[in-house]
Amino acid sequence: MVKVVFLAGGSGERFWPLSRKGKPKQFLKLLGENSLLRDSYLRIQGFVPDDSIFLVTYWEHKVLAKKELPEIPEENIIGEPMGRNTAPAIILPSFLLEEEDVMVVLPSDHYIPEKEKFREHLLKAIGLAQDGYLVTFGIQPTRAETGYGYIEVEEEIPGGFKVKRFREKPSLEVAEEFLSSGRHFWNSGMFIWKVGVFREAARKFLPKTYDALEKASECYRDLAALSQAYEKIESISVDYAIMEKAENVAMVKGDFLWSDVGSWLSLAELLGKGNSYAENSHLVTSSEAEKYLVLGNSKEVAILGLENLGYIETEDAILILDLEKAQEVRKIVARLREAGKEHLL
Repeated sequence: MVKVVFLAGGSGERFWPLSRKGKPKQFLKLLGENSLLRDSYLRIQGFVPDDSIFLVTYWEHKVLAKKELPEIPEENIIGEPMGRNTAPAIILPSFLLEEEDVMVVLPSDHYIPEKEKFREHLLKAIGLAQDGYLVTFGIQPTRAETGYGYIEVEEEIPGGFKVKRFREKPSLEVAEEFLSSGRHFWNSGMFIWKVGVFREAARKFLPKTYDALEKASECYRDLAALSQAYEKIESISVDYAIMEKAENVAMVKGDFLWSDVGSWLSLAELLGKGNSYAENSHLVTSSEAEKYLVLGNSKEVAILGLENLGYIETEDAILILDLEKAQEVRKIVARLREAGKEHLL
């Protein structure tokens, strides 16, 4: 059977001040009436039964997750006691599945509007997974992006490509080379594999984490027991721990609209509306300003002669930024933490 596992444990720091510890990015309604998590579920609703859908989130967000996804069984919502990156978050739920199941691992905060096309690609990936591959989706680059990791492919195989290697986030010069090569794709962070094949790789490359989580999976609804296991394991991504080391890795080219909604800049681009977007447009007056993003404005906002302006307002904070530096919002979060202003996080 096909089982879907959503990863919903990110902190969403690049979307501060809207994203907070109590309600991070995946629970926010950034692109319409639904949260990013809810939209992710609706994208695959009916593709598999609801009881074949699992969600991994932080323990403190389990209630919020159940509210967003009331359709899936409560026992399918797995709460991590602390963040340990994607490898442990994927290994743990794998022990709740059968070895012959195909496990589809999806982020809960991406934008993929073409539902039917996405499902067609999933079927291709599932076919490769049944042939014993660890499969991922690669997105055709449209620009020399330095904020994404890349996948380099080699020969073509039925349904996809063999993966040569994974590449870290590049410099602009290297990203331009990747863009022109035709052999490099953005790493989407989506994975498809047979549970038994994945477990074998996890046991080989992360033996201590594998053993600790196999034991913890027997009592994964016990916070104390799960915390003891998580304190012993390393924080590492599944890309670095397994995908970069395994030899049976394949990629399906994702020919569908996709964004990881990774920053205020990417959100501004998705919202569109010419060169600007304002949540309350009647409260924005601009002159000689084209590209800007204004959200949560309760007062009249006047913009004069500025480009790439981001203005995000909440009840207790205002963020003003150059949208081209949207990836660096985490620096603000770090400074607030260093200053002891936890109430703003």
